[in-house]
Amino acid sequence: METQLTENNLLELRKRMISLFDECINNHKPSTTITLLVGLTGAGKSTIFNFLCGAEFVYNGRQLELKQNSDQFSIMKGGMVSVTKEPKFYMNNNNKHLLIDFPGFQDTTGNVDQLLFDLLFNKIVSMGEVKIIYVINNPNNNLPTRGTDLQAFISQLDNPHFNLLLNCYNDDLDDEELINDIKEQLKQTKFQSNIDKIIVQRKGKRDNLDEVFKDNHRQIFWNQIQAMNKVQIKPRNIPKSQLISEFLISEATNKIQENVKIMQDFFNIKSDETNQQQNDDMLADLKIFKDLMQNDKNLTALQWFEQFINICEKLTNSGKQQQTKIGKDFISLFQYFEQFKEFINGYQLLQTINEFGKQAFKQIEILIDTKIELIEKLKQAEEERLKAEQEKQKAEEDARKEKQERQKAEKERQKAEQDAIKEKQERQKAEQDAIKEKQERQKAEEERQRTEEKRRAEENRWAEEKRRAEQDRQRQQTEIDSLNRQYKLQEEKIRMQQRNLEEQQTKMENQQKQMQQESKRNLEEQQRREIENKQIQERERLKIEQEQKHQLIKKEREAKVISESVLYKASEYSNQELNMRLDILIAEKNKYINEQFELRNSLFGGADWWWVYYSKIGDYEREIQYILDHVNFHWMQLEYSSHD
Repeated sequence: METQLTENNLLELRKRMISLFDECINNHKPSTTITLLVGLTGAGKSTIFNFLCGAEFVYNGRQLELKQNSDQFSIMKGGMVSVTKEPKFYMNNNNKHLLIDFPGFQDTTGNVDQLLFDLLFNKIVSMGEVKIIYVINNPNNNLPTRGTDLQAFISQLDNPHFNLLLNCYNDDLDDEELINDIKEQLKQTKFQSNIDKIIVQRKGKRDNLDEVFKDNHRQIFWNQIQAMNKVQIKPRNIPKSQLISEFLISEATNKIQENVKIMQDFFNIKSDETNQQQNDDMLADLKIFKDLMQNDKNLTALQWFEQFINICEKLTNSGKQQQTKIGKDFISLFQYFEQFKEFINGYQLLQTINEFGKQAFKQIEILIDTKIELIEKLKQAEEERLKAEQEKQKAEEDARKEKQERQKAEKERQKAEQDAIKEKQERQKAEQDAIKEKQERQKAEEERQRTEEKRRAEENRWAEEKRRAEQDRQRQQTEIDSLNRQYKLQEEKIRMQQRNLEEQQTKMENQQKQMQQESKRNLEEQQRREIENKQIQERERLKIEQEQKHQLIKKEREAKVISESVLYKASEYSNQELNMRLDILIAEKNKYINEQFELRNSLFGGADWWWVYYSKIGDYEREIQYILDHVNFHWMQLEYSSHD
């Protein structure tokens, strides 16, 4: 038998415990009743469990065995050595019962297994009400050991109510007689009132095996179980559970000593490799650690130990991978057994861990205080250095801002000067635009007036022509002779007018040449354009002369069919109008030249001005030439007509 527990033993126990309880939870469904089969080793619990699960049996020699093995069945073996090392679970969905084959309470398999079963039993009964069936191997009609084992079971569970199952071969008495006989024997004990029902299960022999384990008997058995009362079982004290508390205390004190030794070595080694943040973190952890050691915070042993280990590992950055794993395994055991602290003997002694840790702390208290003082001095020095650095940075920042402000002021001054220059230029441009706009308005007004005068003149002319034409038609016959007499005088007059027009044209050409020479002197860059304009004018003049010749020939032919008197009179009147129009054009041209020269002197001229100027002069000259050509044409018609 084991007398001492190890960490591996308890880790394995915890693993098996979690696995078994998970299996119990997975099989346990809502409105399901848990039924425990308990009893001494060799009482036949596994046979009963397998029969209720639906197993069939055969005899192998003298041994009763399962006809077909299955994982859901319990292992069956005769003798006083327990074969059921772990509980087996069977869920009967029809009866809504979870049947558990529980190992023997007085098993001799060792401390670890016994602790496992005791803990699992407490865990299961704490889930709610259960049904307990205590199995007794009763080959005859007497209670084994006079019921002492049964009394021990009852005392362990704090006098619970349970059910008794008699597993026997005895055929001398029927079930009712056997039950009454057992009741008489129970009267000799003080636990008779704890038993609710007594059930008899006959052990099958070779000749009645099928009869004993038939399906009908199985269903009757389940009906009897379903009729049993449920009871609330208090978790029981666990024998030898002090081994767990002793292990936890021993391991915890060892861990405390190890961590104190590591911290001593850590504080004795001077290290300059930590930064300010690490120092701040260490200072905070040291103060927490010191507070944990000196003050009573009403922490449980587990809570205190977890904080102690966490702070130690954080301070020293200790713990290689293997050490960390071992520490975590131990803490996981500590955490797991915390839920069973009410049932583990000596668990309250774990509070001595706190006192042991505080005593161990005194070994390194001076080192911790020295470390705290050193870190605080380093922190103060670092704060002073940072403050000086910040002041330096602030001074540099102020100087930089002042420089930026000076640069900004200079830029604003330059911008103001540029804006003033730009504003002055815009004012000058606005003044020039105003002058130009005024001139354009004046020009437009003059053009409108001229157009209006021309329109009125045209209307008057056409009205007069219409009137005169009517008068001429009436006087044609009477005036023919007078027109013939005046022909020669008029012809001479036309020649004189033609000579005057030629002289005026020559004079205008001379003026134009003088203006071209003056523009050439002032703007040499416009010379090419002026030459091109002259060439264009020359081509236009030649074209006009050709057109005049063609028109002359055409009009000569037309003149032959017109009456000599009408032609003469119309020509005389037309020439008078043309002469008036010619005088007006020459006056407008001279006025335009004077205005443009004044404008050029005020605006200093330019390529655009010269182009507009010569275009306008060209228009005047073409219209003048057209009038002159028209006058000549009419005189030539009259001359040809008179000769004919």
